[in-house]
Amino acid sequence: DVYKRQVSAPPSWHSLPSAEVLAQLDASATGLGAAQVQARLQRFGRNQLQAAAAVPLWRRVAAQFHNLLIYVLLVASFTTAAMGHGLDAAVILAVVLLNVGIGVLQEGKAEKALQAIRHLLAPHAMVLRDGRLHEVDAAELVPGDVVQLASGDRVPADVRLLSCHNLRVDEAALTGESMPVDKALDAVAGAAALGDRLCMAYAGTMVTQGQAQAVVVATGAHTEMGRIGRLLASVEPGTTPLVRNMAQLSRWLTGAVLLAATLLFLFGTFVRGMPAAEMFMTAVGLAVAAIPEGLPAILTITLAIGVQRMAARHAVVRRLPAVETLGSVTVICSDKTGTLTHDRLVLAHVRTRPGVSREQALQWAGAMAAGSLHPVSRAVALAASVQQDERQTASPNANHATDLAHITELAGQGMQALRADGSRLRLGSAAFCGVDSEPDADHELGDSPRVFLSDEQGWIATFDLQEGLREDAQAAVAALRAMGVRTWLLSGDRAAAAQQVGRVVGVDHVIAGASPEQKLLEVIALQAQGLKLAMVGDGLNDGPVLARADTSFALGHAAPLAQAQSDYVIQGGQVMDVVLTLKQARATLRIVRQNLVWAALYNLVCVPLALLGFMPPWLAGLGMAGSSLLVIGNALRLAGKVPAQPSDTAMGMA
Repeated sequence: DVYKRQVSAPPSWHSLPSAEVLAQLDASATGLGAAQVQARLQRFGRNQLQAAAAVPLWRRVAAQFHNLLIYVLLVASFTTAAMGHGLDAAVILAVVLLNVGIGVLQEGKAEKALQAIRHLLAPHAMVLRDGRLHEVDAAELVPGDVVQLASGDRVPADVRLLSCHNLRVDEAALTGESMPVDKALDAVAGAAALGDRLCMAYAGTMVTQGQAQAVVVATGAHTEMGRIGRLLASVEPGTTPLVRNMAQLSRWLTGAVLLAATLLFLFGTFVRGMPAAEMFMTAVGLAVAAIPEGLPAILTITLAIGVQRMAARHAVVRRLPAVETLGSVTVICSDKTGTLTHDRLVLAHVRTRPGVSREQALQWAGAMAAGSLHPVSRAVALAASVQQDERQTASPNANHATDLAHITELAGQGMQALRADGSRLRLGSAAFCGVDSEPDADHELGDSPRVFLSDEQGWIATFDLQEGLREDAQAAVAALRAMGVRTWLLSGDRAAAAQQVGRVVGVDHVIAGASPEQKLLEVIALQAQGLKLAMVGDGLNDGPVLARADTSFALGHAAPLAQAQSDYVIQGGQVMDVVLTLKQARATLRIVRQNLVWAALYNLVCVPLALLGFMPPWLAGLGMAGSSLLVIGNALRLAGKVPAQPSDTAMGMA
């Protein structure tokens, strides 16, 4: 509910006809006048995202010292130094400075995230003003400006299309859509998902083909890109369970130690009649001895060894406490495009009319698509090339592609060619190929991309395409299930495409058509159930949910924003490396818990017993040495483990 209140939805410009949009913006197709532009700049501000206020270094350092255990360790260090134990004091102080330094290095994530968004905004824009075309700084655009878009342009603001010709826009950063979207002018339903608003183009997305004229409807922080920035600013990442437990243990130990020292001072002074100064130093000695100043060092060293082992699994850990969090995870949520799938299409299924073989149809289609840059054409051409390679060692059949000539591409429609007998072949959409109804349309791929091949007699073949799954996606999900981890797919893509991938990969639950806000609310709802979850993502639209999740992964090819918000960056880009990192985190967490128990055992048992005379000092010292050796040896067990290879895990060997 908090996030729903903080993030207000923009007007539904996509549900209005272009003429009404212009009217509501008090604009015209010839553009604004200079006076109107200046007035709107004063009202709406510049078309840019404000930089996050930098926190001074001294404040970052001071914030890291604001911790009860740090206070106790500082007092222990100074008191130990005053008692003449300089080496002990230096070791305690080094532990304090190490923990403070690690904390300072992790600060500034919000600043890095906003910088990652800001670099996506276009630096310049072509805009109509007073009926003339100007190139202006994109930061000077205002709502109501009419801009021109062409292939290769980055969209400078959120815009409603007024006219377009074969316009195709890559919106993967916002929606996760794996291929550029063909745009149109007609208004759509107000409840349409971001990826279905075909009459809109959004700031930061890329025009891959065609031209358009559009009116600016939102600038700066009010764009969809700006909304993601506001979501990131509103997210408050929680502390890890280990950090909370350490804070609670620190408070408990501090109270117990101070109480014991006070009772010892009062008992020796007023009951035994010993000098107050002597008893004060004795009480201070008890406090210094009983405080487990080695706990932060033990925790840091063990986590650091775990991080080193994760590096062997191609996982760069950006925050040490995230290792412990990952070890507690019971749910992993994942994006679809670029995470479970490759960011490209592959041929999934071919259907042909009687008398035409699959090989023959694919040869024709491959020859026609070979020169096209469209993602669908490239997928068909690649499949045809693979088929040809597979047949090189077999007995050669007739190559039906050699009888094609005059292959041409009609932008936004498809390809056409002439055969040797003068008949025409077409490859493209159903309308372009003259296919009135799709033969065998009821198939499991739903509304996945589909290409048709036809001649003058009618339909020849249908080529169904889908996003190519990562080779290790199914094995990774199966391995997570075997570890007792549930998997969720949170996708901004259309329902049919997301559900198809989820079904094939084997995830437990699929959420499709999700905006960044919806992904965020889904994660908050899971966390409200007491679940510990990790998020795996790679896109700009995953930034808020990566920041909110208990811990998060970005694959190596991920957008800079996604990497800035993640605790782990998987350099190799393999999904199975997430599974191996989770296994290492669980092993590390187990060692951390054992070490905390063994390290605290000496302070809580041996020291009080020795001071009260129930244990000889030499035995207490032996217990301290044994505890230290046990903890160090246990931590080194992590360093001695040989990392499992992804292929071993996929076969159930790890």
